[in-house]
Amino acid sequence: MKVQGWVFVVSNPSAPELSRISFSVKQPATRVEELNRTKEGLPFVLEYEVIVDHPQRYKELACRELEAAGKHEWKEWFRCSPVEAAMVIRKVIGDRGIVAESLKRLEKTGRDEVAFPDRKTMESVRPEAAPPPEEANRKDEDRARSEREKLHEELEKARQELAAQEKRPDEGPAVKELNIEVSSDLPERGFPWDYVALLVADVGCIYIAFSATGLFTTVLAALLAIGLSALLAYLIWSYHEETKKRDTTKK
Repeated sequence: MKVQGWVFVVSNPSAPELSRISFSVKQPATRVEELNRTKEGLPFVLEYEVIVDHPQRYKELACRELEAAGKHEWKEWFRCSPVEAAMVIRKVIGDRGIVAESLKRLEKTGRDEVAFPDRKTMESVRPEAAPPPEEANRKDEDRARSEREKLHEELEKARQELAAQEKRPDEGPAVKELNIEVSSDLPERGFPWDYVALLVADVGCIYIAFSATGLFTTVLAALLAIGLSALLAYLIWSYHEETKKRDTTKK
């Protein structure tokens, strides 16, 4: 949202080598009066004021400019003349960003024996003006978007590398060798007494089937005999296959 206000320069006779750069959405004269009511000593003097959009941003840009030049003294105070402070403010705003300005005492007194230059002179000696706030904000958004995209690419690359490591069949042969070794160490099975028990049960069912007088008992005994015979045949076949595998492994 566009906010219009003032960027202004204040001085104090008790420290003529210092200048203060501030911003306000109120009239600068009102802010200076408030400062004078809350401070003892010599009153503050309003030296320069300019109306701009986004006053806080331009105030911060001007302060950074003077900090880079090594003239920062304390908080918003800088070791420079009001004329130099006003010139820096004009520099960061640019001629097109100025809505209105008032030079106050500067154009009348020529502080520090330096005549305050007009806008044409300033434009001829001023380096390239700072970009407007909208363009600066857009650059910040583009930079943040670029950083987010770069982070997303790095995360995707790490995810793909992890997936490739999970799919890599590194331990397949070792597992097969382990299975062979374990199967070769199986103890030999003793005499299959369970087969003998199944054979006795099967013979008993056959005997009952032939000797029973009731139809139900005969049919049930016959079915049990058939099932036990099939199970016994399967177990005997499995036992022989297991014996062959064990013999082959030993060879």
